[in-house]
Amino acid sequence: MEISNCRKMRRNDTKSNKIKNVIDKTSEMCYNTLVDLILRRNVMFTAIELTNFKSFGHIRFDFKGKGKKYKDFVAVYGENGSGKSNFVSAIALLPRLLLSLSDTFQLKILKKYLEDNKKIGQITDLQDMINAYDSLSLNLGKYRTLECDERTVVRYEFLINNIQGYYEVAFREEIEHEELYYMGSRQRGILYSVNKHEYSIDSKINSYAIYGNYREVIEDKIHQYWGKHSLLAILQDEIQEKNKEYIEKSLSIHLLQVLLAFRDMYVQCRETKYIGYGYGCNSKLNVRNFESIEISRDCVSDMEKLKHVEKIINDFYTQTYSDIVSVFYRLAETNDDNSETLRYNLFLRKIIAGKVREIPFSEESAGTQSVLTVLRAVIEVINGRTVIYDEIDEGIHDLLMTNILNSIQDDLGGQFIITTHNTTLLETISSDKAYVIYCDDNGNKDARCISDYGFRIQKTHNMRNLYLKGVFGGVPYSSQIDYSTMHIDSMDGSEE
Repeated sequence: MEISNCRKMRRNDTKSNKIKNVIDKTSEMCYNTLVDLILRRNVMFTAIELTNFKSFGHIRFDFKGKGKKYKDFVAVYGENGSGKSNFVSAIALLPRLLLSLSDTFQLKILKKYLEDNKKIGQITDLQDMINAYDSLSLNLGKYRTLECDERTVVRYEFLINNIQGYYEVAFREEIEHEELYYMGSRQRGILYSVNKHEYSIDSKINSYAIYGNYREVIEDKIHQYWGKHSLLAILQDEIQEKNKEYIEKSLSIHLLQVLLAFRDMYVQCRETKYIGYGYGCNSKLNVRNFESIEISRDCVSDMEKLKHVEKIINDFYTQTYSDIVSVFYRLAETNDDNSETLRYNLFLRKIIAGKVREIPFSEESAGTQSVLTVLRAVIEVINGRTVIYDEIDEGIHDLLMTNILNSIQDDLGGQFIITTHNTTLLETISSDKAYVIYCDDNGNKDARCISDYGFRIQKTHNMRNLYLKGVFGGVPYSSQIDYSTMHIDSMDGSEE
């Protein structure tokens, strides 16, 4: 392709409109692939309340909206060390509480397989899987505030199918209290409550949540596993082990909706990056890593999925980067002609020094690679899922990230909660979608929505300027740094 033609194609519209167009196309292309997501009952958070959780003594993030019952987009700001990542970690804890028992059993199976097959060559992938499950182990102690004897309490208030509910869990080294409030039969109520006493466990299970004799089975499981694992995890493991007909006769549809919704979240943060596309992901677009896709050799549907993903990525990158001509997958070279799978790696054609050149995506800049992870999250949220993304702008230019986030505002099918340092975004989003973690002189923290301050936002008095001036807190302030004591030659103890 001629370079002049490549550049001409990019002069027809503004960059923000181009991003908007590709988001629309992505939404349309994903609809058929992810159509069942529309039928799912996704969890939409209305509040997160934390007590003695990591760096928080007590804090409440209130995401209730006006008119709507939840805010579909939330951007959380704060200085480094304010607790933004700890906030995301609290949400990431929810699917871990759900899947911990299943993960433990999977880990045992993998370890046993390795012990029985020590001489086989394909051991690296299995070891990677074991490391992943070890990382997912439910170590509740790491979520607690240091040097604190009181219980850690995490409360999630949510909407599922427009029905309000909450899930609350309290723990020290093990779970000591767990409660789920949601729709029972025809009215809301506590579906179950489990509490640890000094020498016993007290469980109260609503007869409208778990039916008949199956309550006795679950109560027996509670005495076996609860404390190290949640009742959510016990129920999730039962769902995986029992057949569909038995579960549908034993558990209420409302309880099943909660379990599915909690599992179907998408969380992208430091704790979950090794998974590739976020934790608790049930998406039909079940590609672990866009950069390298493995498909069955003779499977037509796998090839169609590969082409589908390729088109999404190509449309997005060619619209957002002026020097990228196309993005495509190339079959990886292999000497094993008998393999049942084929691996395709991502490449791009890019204008470099006046010539269109092909380069592996793996050799692109860290920022360009980060955009691919953001794209995955964007695909999920426009198709109805709840997405939580920590430090979404990491390594990405402020203007590009602002354009991406602005472009999806009208297409949010789910809920998008991010943490960010991108102050440019404050010039375009509404004040009720921006939150700041404020920290006082005693280290007490508060999550404040900018709209609650009651400022009249104007061009010369906009959110970004007010934030940078420190009106809302959440910006770094420090005294003049003295570097005079940092000279290496002053460490020998000699005096001039």
